[in-house]
Amino acid sequence: MPRVIKFGTAVVLLAGGLTATNATAKDLIFAIGLPPIHTWSKTLAYVDEHIDERSGGALSTEVFYGSLLNLKQGLNGVRDGLADAALLVPGYHPAEMPQVNLILDLAMLGHNATVLSAATSEYMFTCPECLAESEANGSVFLAMTSNAPYMLLTTEPMTTLESLRGKNIRSFSAFGRWVEFIGGIKMSLSANDIYDALSRGTLDANLHPATELYNLNFKDVAKFITRLPLGTYHGNQFNMNIDTWRNLTTDERRLLLDLFAEASALTTVQFQTFNDDILNGGGAADGIQVLEPAPELVAATEQFIAEDMANMEAMARDNYGITDAEPRIARFTALIEKWRGLLAAIDATDVDAVTALYKREIWDRVDAATHGM
Repeated sequence: MPRVIKFGTAVVLLAGGLTATNATAKDLIFAIGLPPIHTWSKTLAYVDEHIDERSGGALSTEVFYGSLLNLKQGLNGVRDGLADAALLVPGYHPAEMPQVNLILDLAMLGHNATVLSAATSEYMFTCPECLAESEANGSVFLAMTSNAPYMLLTTEPMTTLESLRGKNIRSFSAFGRWVEFIGGIKMSLSANDIYDALSRGTLDANLHPATELYNLNFKDVAKFITRLPLGTYHGNQFNMNIDTWRNLTTDERRLLLDLFAEASALTTVQFQTFNDDILNGGGAADGIQVLEPAPELVAATEQFIAEDMANMEAMARDNYGITDAEPRIARFTALIEKWRGLLAAIDATDVDAVTALYKREIWDRVDAATHGM
């Protein structure tokens, strides 16, 4: 396969105009609109690191970080064959991915990345409509990973309702509804654009896990974290181009399912533990201050969550055309409780233990001979 220059702001394809569809079916191009340092980039890096040896040389990969596709381009880029596999962000595509966005709208139910990665992946693999949604967009679902809980990352201390009123806060979906509820101004920006907006002062705050102070280098422009858990974004979706997937052998598809299961466990555990470390003082040397929210802000947030959940069926119908949201919400809620119980029974910071549990309960039950075929 012609070699590729990667990691730059532009991609130079030495053979001229090379895309995934020009490469042989066994040479896979992966793309992610994030820098190599980001925890979710390590999901694809893990597959890249192990695929050659585990496939006996039958499969190889090239990973493009932050160059071939940005975060908003992942869905169409995989569909069009610009990449064989990529990170998709369903929150950017509510019209194309309504079923997935329904469960992403349940963000406020999430408190832990390791739990929500498992609950969401199991939900996806056992939701025929969700799988069909991916296939209608030209791709096959492989894994879903969750962020640690979102919190306020701010340019100045913001711990009260008064301090948040009128502030420009990057947010979306359930997080955006919370911003409007507490009197802030919802600003919709791709993660790729947040740093510049914070540095220019067009954003006052960003909703993200504490990890993104490092993963996306926000620590240079936002030094304050308000320790107010606002739920998880459990929609980091890894998909593969449907034609590429169907051109693989059953054994090769099984290997990819196994690798993405392992990568999901590894990166999710790393994400949650990294987040916890920052909140427990790990960012102090960089001037990061962790602040406690005022009781009135906590009370307002609890009121928002109650009202938001009460409106969820109506929002699903109005926003996504889903008329049977109630049993879907109930099933997803039950999966969260199931995984809280399963992970409480092991050391959830032990990557090997989490990997074994993920594989046994989810990915091993996916039939590589029929999934996505």
